[in-house]
Amino acid sequence: MLGSVWLALPASADMAPPRPVPTEIKVGSYYFPGHFHAGRWSPMATYGHPVPLLGYYRDGAPGVMDWHIKWAVEHGLSYFVFDWYYDYRTGHVSEHNAALDEGFLQAKYRNLMQFAVFWCNEGETNQPPYTEDQLLTLARTLGQRYVRQPNYLRLGGQPALFISEPMRLWQSFGPGFRDLLPRLSRAAGLPEGTDLFLVGKQSDELDKLAQMGFSACTAYNYAGTRFTDTASPLRATYDEMIGAYESMWQKVTAAHALPYLVPVSPGWDSRPWYGPRAFVRTDPTPAKFRSMCERAKRHVDPELNLVISECWNEFGEGSFIEPTQEFGFGALDAIREVFARPGNWPPNVTPTEAEKAAFTWRPDEIPDDPQHSPSRQSGNLIANGGLEAGAEGWLTFDQAPAPIATDHPHSGARCLVIDPARQAKCAVPAPFLFGRDYEVSAWLRCSPNASVRVTSALFGPDGRWLKTYHDIGETSSQDWVEIKQTLPALDPGVGAIDVELVASGGVCQADDAAIRVVGQAAESAPIFTDAGTSPNAWLPYDSGEPQVAAGALFLPAGTGLKTKQLFPAGPDVVYALTARIKCDDRATLHITAAEFDEHGDWLKSYSGGGDFSWQDWIEVTCTLGFARESKAGQCDIEFVALGGKARVKDIRLVAARKLDGR
Repeated sequence: MLGSVWLALPASADMAPPRPVPTEIKVGSYYFPGHFHAGRWSPMATYGHPVPLLGYYRDGAPGVMDWHIKWAVEHGLSYFVFDWYYDYRTGHVSEHNAALDEGFLQAKYRNLMQFAVFWCNEGETNQPPYTEDQLLTLARTLGQRYVRQPNYLRLGGQPALFISEPMRLWQSFGPGFRDLLPRLSRAAGLPEGTDLFLVGKQSDELDKLAQMGFSACTAYNYAGTRFTDTASPLRATYDEMIGAYESMWQKVTAAHALPYLVPVSPGWDSRPWYGPRAFVRTDPTPAKFRSMCERAKRHVDPELNLVISECWNEFGEGSFIEPTQEFGFGALDAIREVFARPGNWPPNVTPTEAEKAAFTWRPDEIPDDPQHSPSRQSGNLIANGGLEAGAEGWLTFDQAPAPIATDHPHSGARCLVIDPARQAKCAVPAPFLFGRDYEVSAWLRCSPNASVRVTSALFGPDGRWLKTYHDIGETSSQDWVEIKQTLPALDPGVGAIDVELVASGGVCQADDAAIRVVGQAAESAPIFTDAGTSPNAWLPYDSGEPQVAAGALFLPAGTGLKTKQLFPAGPDVVYALTARIKCDDRATLHITAAEFDEHGDWLKSYSGGGDFSWQDWIEVTCTLGFARESKAGQCDIEFVALGGKARVKDIRLVAARKLDGR
């Protein structure tokens, strides 16, 4: 694995040994092991922040975890709960876990902290249920790797296993899972009479968790929980978040179903990952997080005596306590001020630039986030398409680093090996923006009797896999041959595509893979356009005059605009609406289509669209489609500014396609 090359790098020899700060309540944090290759930092680097004080570091590199342990224990944290990724069907432990396997478990100061595993068993709802054999394999893996470690987190003398989706166990075994638990514990190597202490990430249906033998419940976060004003769907204050969290603490503890591990969070801002569709908690400060922690103390279960923060380093979601350039040590200082015993606390220190150079990526090693800007690689939207950076940015289908060969590549010094048992794909999908033509290509060659197919999986604007592929082409040539195809982006429900390579009959090789913009899609001619300077095309909700400012339609908070023109509508009609938008920090721009019958009478119903918010000009695309049962014969376009002011310009309405089944 990539981590093996880091073992030769120097550790933090100049770092003063950590001085743990004791607390009355045991405080810990989830740890997101998501920075195992340079492309994983792309969203933050392209967005511009947050920037960790360690820099954009390599998960598992010597030095990183010792600094994390030092900062954690010196601020009163005594355990990490690592998000853990595992394929229950194959038993493969993902490269996501490098921070735990190659970092924490190899750290010089690991024994100053406890740790636990948080099995991230999220999956498609239509996946088959678990079998006993699959879970027994899981338990053996946990036993061999983790739960028998001397500093593994034990609660009541039992190793704690956090589970993200406990109801998937209910769907597979129901209350009978309780009878399976002792067998799982024995498979994990625990002695008779000592079972795993199961902690379910769940805040309702807790009676089912209790029936299955779970010992406690908790949450990862309640960032989206709201109980007050919802004027701006994508924006809400951190002050409201504090109240929402406390309402959830009260709800769960009042149920008296299971002991509760109280979660806290310093904020939420998922714009680096989700762009203009992201939900944001505005105005977070260390002082406000301190207030949340103070309130959390009132709800701590006296038996567990635990608090957990989300998260140490979820930078893409804007929920992190690790020190950054923007917030310094503010969140950690807040935790220490609330939970630590008074005393001579250690000062906050950071590594030198020379120390950081041993475990950080160089800026030129981090590809631009394709969601927000073009790649630096001559227009190639695939990071490391030529494989010259080794396995960086390429994975097998079981999420391991893809194998690399140096034997006769198409160009350069390296190429990709495609094993039929594991296959290969690029790790970061490339943008697939509506109205453009993209060329997908790869150079391939096959061993005798083998063939390889190139496909592109399709993803929604939110990054969700759409369970659909474009077939690019296939070859069985034993010489290098280029397979390529031009794909028009005419479905606004598709936001990104990847390159996937599927071999059969033998091992194949690939090199110089690319996804490039090659032009404007021929079929994307608009049926309506407005630069935002044509007030005669628009009608305000209050029937006044549309406001135009600085070359754009201007919408004060709580106001809306709709087109005077109506467009054909119906179950077989799909439109893509593209526009450039700009919102103030509290605004959400809601885009939709009102439905009218064939005579122009409003049906008091709406279709399609979406919510967006971005503080600089950005182009957004959304789908305007109609349900099969819709009686609409016509529709308009409508913009509504919710919670703040918004501007809109360069509006285009284009007849679009929509994938079957979506």
